[in-house]
Amino acid sequence: MKHTIKTKLISALLWLLFTILLISVVLWPIYSNHIDYLFYFNNILFIVVAVYFFRYIFRIKHTLIANKILIKLIIMPLGIFMAIYTYMAMNDFIDYYQSVGMYKSVEQFNLDKQYFLGEYIQDQYLFFGVAAFVTSVIIPIRMLVSVFRVYNKGHE
Repeated sequence: MKHTIKTKLISALLWLLFTILLISVVLWPIYSNHIDYLFYFNNILFIVVAVYFFRYIFRIKHTLIANKILIKLIIMPLGIFMAIYTYMAMNDFIDYYQSVGMYKSVEQFNLDKQYFLGEYIQDQYLFFGVAAFVTSVIIPIRMLVSVFRVYNKGHE
């Protein structure tokens, strides 16, 4: 089945909406409780990288970059950079919460809510951080395979 540009564009827009919705749902408990959270940027970056790299690993044939060798060659070193960055960002997060304490930013709440929010912050950050790291490690290999296919076969 051949995918048209219109279908791929609609798919890309749906993935963008899904990613924005996922970011909103995941970060809403932190934002809505006015928690002093220093890791919004990294958290959003982890979610975006995990979703899009996961998409490119398993569904590249159905994306706008399916036959674009140059874009894939750009994504390859980007994946290596993101793997290093996510590793360092997760270490910074762990170091911060080991030195300050996991519940310092939520100490204004009652004990049950402190435990819930503290665990939630740590679990979701590490989940998306590890997902971004793993997909960042795999994406250069997947892009290399895809470039090889496009170069030799003419299509993904």
